[in-house]
Amino acid sequence: MDDFHRLLALTRAAEACNGNARTFIRRFSKVLPYSRDSCAAQRQVSVKWHRAQGLAMLLEGAMEAWEEHSDVLDYIGKAVGVSAPPLFVDGLSYQTAHEAAYYLADAVLTRFRDSGGDDDIDACRDLANRLADFGGLPDLYGRIQGESFAGRVLVPTEPDVEAPLLADGPVVGERWRLDGAIIQETLAPMAWRLVNHLFHATDNSASYEELAPIVADDHAESILDSSTCRGHRDKANEYFRRHDIPWKVSLRGQPTLKPARSAPKKCRSDAVAMPLTS
Repeated sequence: MDDFHRLLALTRAAEACNGNARTFIRRFSKVLPYSRDSCAAQRQVSVKWHRAQGLAMLLEGAMEAWEEHSDVLDYIGKAVGVSAPPLFVDGLSYQTAHEAAYYLADAVLTRFRDSGGDDDIDACRDLANRLADFGGLPDLYGRIQGESFAGRVLVPTEPDVEAPLLADGPVVGERWRLDGAIIQETLAPMAWRLVNHLFHATDNSASYEELAPIVADDHAESILDSSTCRGHRDKANEYFRRHDIPWKVSLRGQPTLKPARSAPKKCRSDAVAMPLTS
């Protein structure tokens, strides 16, 4: 893989580190009511820890991908120089958002591991307190994109026109990448979480039970079935149609992301895919 595509892979990994870390912080920085005798509270804690373990695995995977391509970080560092203000994560400063995203993921994982790693109310409260340090951290997504575009200018090798720039699919920030470019319009949050999970699931399919805590996010008691999921499916499919994305969500049997039947492209003034520049 040439340096150009390694840089794109590093950016994708940094996006994943940032997005999954921020999702982790948002979901688990809330302190639960202290009630050892409450069955409902204990169920909520168990759901939270099950989801935390899943997100921790995603963070680990994103960090491994980042490390695999970190040798091209110099291009970004040279492009950014000292023109951008440093970013502070866990008391340390980083000149690039690509680095900050990696160390944010590492810091979040460390907080999770240090909190005990079991579905206990005290451990959950301890985790919430440990994550409170990141409450004021700005979103790194836009700066990661800007750094990536700046760094590409310094890459000496031309990209292979036969290779895709970045894989199409869901992108952190409730967007979608199509033909290597990010569509500016965002998906509805629950619809995005639905298609994001299905996109990465085995056979692009998952049960309602598996999807419920992911789609419902912080609403742990929410029920997801063919009826309550219909609205999320409709929003996702309308978004796909509007932007000529060749996928559709089906609820026959269990939720599945399927290739859409090919249809002629239409010119749409409200559906222009372009990379983010800020």
